[in-house]
Amino acid sequence: ATDHMKDTAMHWACYKGSIQVIGLLLYYYNNADNNNMDVQTQQDKANVAASIFMMPDSYNQTPLHLASLRGHTSTVRYLLTHVTAGTLTFSINNNNCSSNAGSATNIFNKHEIRHWLNIKDKNQRTPLELAIHKKRPNVAIILQKAELQVSNTHHSQNNAQRLLCCIQPS
Repeated sequence: ATDHMKDTAMHWACYKGSIQVIGLLLYYYNNADNNNMDVQTQQDKANVAASIFMMPDSYNQTPLHLASLRGHTSTVRYLLTHVTAGTLTFSINNNNCSSNAGSATNIFNKHEIRHWLNIKDKNQRTPLELAIHKKRPNVAIILQKAELQVSNTHHSQNNAQRLLCCIQPS
């Protein structure tokens, strides 16, 4: 279900930085009754969960865009940790942030993570570019580290240079 701006409950939870609500939504999707949702396997459940992370709103922003926009560092960490299920490891201020998912199915593989990190909103900004634009350096650092782990492209190097400008005092 979405509101008039095509925002889901996950969009709102990320916008508000409510990790508890995000966790509740993920729990619901991961433990949905097969009678209520057309899911048959663990992979089907992972596909449903993946769709809530990728769904754009009317500004073509995913929940990750909204958490980045608002500077919700913990929310961005939580999203990356859950989505990657240990595929990526990253840290900020020497605090490791990785998933201990055990036998959980990864929601995205590295190619899909790269795609998710590079979805552009209506202003042609990725979550990282939005964090840099809004001067959210802690979020930008986390997203940059995640992007560098899945891509060694010129795009990542350009964002690294822009990130330095974002972090340095004016």
